[in-house]
Amino acid sequence: MFVVTLASGKRVAGTIDRLCELADGLWAVIDYKSDPVTPAVYASKAEEDGLSLLVYCEAAGQLVGLEVAGWLYFTEMGDFER
Repeated sequence: MFVVTLASGKRVAGTIDRLCELADGLWAVIDYKSDPVTPAVYASKAEEDGLSLLVYCEAAGQLVGLEVAGWLYFTEMGDFER
C-alpha cells in the first residue's frame, strides 16, 4: 500500500500489484487486470485503467527515485498494454 502526493498537491492511496527492476536496470509497474475482456473492448478498457497506472508509476518513482514504466497485463487475453 502507498500514499503519494501528486504534483497537484492531491494525496492518493493505492496498492501496486507488482514493482520490479528489469535486467537493464529500469523499473516497471505491472497492474494485473483479471476482468474478462473481449478483443472488442480491450483498447477502451486499457484507456480506462490508464489513469490509475499513471498514479502507480508516480508512487513507484518516488519510492525508487527513478522514472518507472507502467504496463497493464490482461490475464484473460494474456497480453501487456502500455
